[in-house]
This record gives sequence, structure tokens and C-alpha cells, in this order.
Amino acid sequence: MADLEKRDGPARPVQIRDFIFVRELSEVYLLLDFISGRWDKGLEPDVQSLIKEICEIGWPPEDGTASLAHQAAILLQAKDKLNAAAKPANGATIAFTLLVVGEDDPRRRKGWRLPATGRGREHPAAEGPPDSPGGAGQDGQDGGGDLIAPGGGFTRPPTRMSLARTAFPGLIGPADKFSRGIWRIVVGLLVWLVFTCLLSWNVTAGNVILTHLDTLRTQQRELTVRLSEAESKLAADELARQLKGAPNPPAMPAPPLPLVVYCDPARAPQLDATPLAQRYRSMEEYHLCAQDSRLDRERSVTRRNLAAWLQPWKALYRTSTYFLEPLPEPRPRPGRAPRQGGDEETARILTLVLGSAVLPLCYGILGAGAAVVRDLWRKMRESMLSPRDYSLALGQLALGATIGACIGLFVNASGTGSTAEPGVAGAWTLSGSALSFIAGFGVEGVFQAMESFVRRVFNVPDPARPR
Repeated sequence: MADLEKRDGPARPVQIRDFIFVRELSEVYLLLDFISGRWDKGLEPDVQSLIKEICEIGWPPEDGTASLAHQAAILLQAKDKLNAAAKPANGATIAFTLLVVGEDDPRRRKGWRLPATGRGREHPAAEGPPDSPGGAGQDGQDGGGDLIAPGGGFTRPPTRMSLARTAFPGLIGPADKFSRGIWRIVVGLLVWLVFTCLLSWNVTAGNVILTHLDTLRTQQRELTVRLSEAESKLAADELARQLKGAPNPPAMPAPPLPLVVYCDPARAPQLDATPLAQRYRSMEEYHLCAQDSRLDRERSVTRRNLAAWLQPWKALYRTSTYFLEPLPEPRPRPGRAPRQGGDEETARILTLVLGSAVLPLCYGILGAGAAVVRDLWRKMRESMLSPRDYSLALGQLALGATIGACIGLFVNASGTGSTAEPGVAGAWTLSGSALSFIAGFGVEGVFQAMESFVRRVFNVPDPARPR
């Protein structure tokens, strides 16, 4: 440390303990500022007695080494008591939270970015022009003006950000990366939310179309029964009329029922000039045939909607299997009509896979992302951010995706268990997507329940309980 402090009086070498002293002093002022701004925090009487002595500490100490040691002891004692008063926060988390989401910094507005430490520079303050002490320019707006260092001074009054940078200079680079990482998580979560909603709406639309087809099929089955009953009744009446008009010897067998077909195309209203009496035999046949025609039109429209719903998925499948050899089409048997309902079968398989496998994975990641953002917001509010929180957030997202994809293996979403033994979380009358979102949001509790379930199934003793 060959730099000399340029002040009035004799020059004194700047030692490493001088930097430590300034860092401790900055951290103590950060803790005091944090505690004074919280209504739920207070100072003990013994700490209040130290505040006057802390405020009397100046730089450089003029009374020699003994005074410096005494003031350093006061700082260390005050730092320990202030950290206890600020818990669960501490000086490091308060400084890191300020560096991540602190007050407005004019250098950030100008696009200035703090250099990473450990790349050939001992301190960002060294970047300042030589005409200003402490690396600060004449306007105080350059890279190192906010860092308070022995012998450097500053051209602007210290702020919370400058105190945080001075107390913990090693957190400047991680804080910048953490700030960008938070924005990546938030933007990624919003994009994933839009994707999940679009996929959920698409699967819901496919299920609605298939449900409508099932409803139309049920109505057609009921109409077929009514048509059969009406045709049988009309055939019996026709046979009775024939037997009534002609003698029937006892030796002769009864004639078979005449064939009566409602909605016969040969009798259908092909020409507008055909009288209604020649088109239909009765008003009952007219209403039944009108209902059959309506159901046929609805089935045709619904199948077209189903084909339109399947079109993007088929295009995606063709794109993903472009390099694979296509399967040969089955040859139709002679004398038989080509097989119908292929789109419906494909749609049922697709909705089942998307609803039971893909959507739970998406909602698991969404729930984990919501828990991560909520936890980061809580730590920002309480000034409890630390550099490891970003890695923990990424790990929680990975665990949320895992448990969202696998939650259906452990939890029965229908509410009716198949066995008498309960699963990991019992039986719930919730959908698989809802359970996946809840499991992703509370992933730690789910894994604790799984550990308890493993101990119960395999008779593993709980390590927390004494033997």
C-alpha cells in the first residue's frame, strides 16, 4: 500500500486495516439505516449508548493507534449487536438487496455497468481520472465516485448504495448478475404463463368438440330407437290392414311384416312440386326425419371443427418426424367402405396425452415459478437477498417441473382411491393440472411428504426421532 492520504497534515501510509475499518463503519451505518426505517425493529439500551461513540468516529483518527483500536472495537461490538437487532436480515443481505434493487443510480441510467472484480483491477475506484481523489471525477458521476476508500474521499455525500458498495465490494458483480437473472425469471415466467394458457385453452377446445360428438352420438342412438319403434308400429298396422281386407285360411302361415323404412331416400322430398302427403307417411315421420337431418348436419360441422383443431397438431407432427420414413397406409378390403373416425381417434389420444402428461408439467413449472417470484419478492421486502438465492431459484424450478410431471403417480385426482391405503397426499377432488400447480408451488412440502411416505412403506426409521 504505497498510496498516501492527501490531507492536511503529515502523510500516512494506507494499510489494509484502514480498508477493513472503513468497510466495518459502512456496514454499521447500513444496519443503523435499516433498523431506523423499520417499525418492527428496535435498539437495545446498550446499543443506544454506542450510537454516540459511533457518530464520533471519523477518518483518519488523530489520536494514534490506541484510538484506532478502541474505535474498531466499538464498531465490531456495534456490528454484532445491530445484526442481532436486524435479524433475520443482516448487513450482507441488506447490502446485497440494495445492490440488486436499491435506489436509483445515475450510472445505470447512462448505461454504465460496474466492472467485475478480480479481472486485473483491485477496486472499481481505480478507474476514476487522476484529477479527482478517490477516482471520482469533477462531476462525481463516474465509475468510482460512490466507493469510499481511505485516502480517496468522495465528491458527493454517501448514499445507501455507496455504503453497500464500500462495505461489500465483492457483492457488486454478483448483484448485477442477480438483477439480470431476476428479470429473466420474471419474463420467462410470463412467457411460460402465456404458453400454458394457450395450450390449456387448446386442449379444452378439443375436449369440448369430442364431448359434443359424444352427445350427438347419444342423441342419434336414441333417435334410432325411436325410428325403429315407429317403423315396427307402422309395419304392424300395415299388416293388420292387409289381413283385415283378405281372407286367411287356417292352413296358410301368417305373411311377414312389410318393410317400412322411415326417411327413405326414394321417398325423400327431392322435388318441390311433390306433395307433403307423398313425401312422408305421417307427421311423426316428418318430425323424426327432420331431427335426423339436423343431427347429421351437426355431426358434419363438428367433424369439420375437429379436423380444423387437429390440423396444427398434424403439421407439428409432420415437422418433427420429417426425417422418419412414413408408415404405409392400410389397404381397404374389397367391398367395404373406407374406415371413418380416424380424426376422432387421433384427437382422443392427443387430448389424453396433453391433458395427463404435458399440461401437468407446464403447471408444475408455473407453480414453481410463482413460488420463486413470491419468495424473491418477500426477501426483497425484508432485505434478505443473498447471492445463492438465484441458484436456489433455478433448482426450485427444476424440482417443480419434476414433481409436476410425476404428481399423477402419487396422487389420485379423481377423489376415489383404488386401494384402502392413502397415497402421498391422500385423494383430492382436483384436476391433475391443479394438483401439479399446487405441487410445484409447495415443492418442498411435497418432497417432505414423499420422504414420509417412503419411511412408512419401507419401514425406514425417522432420523429426527431418538432411538
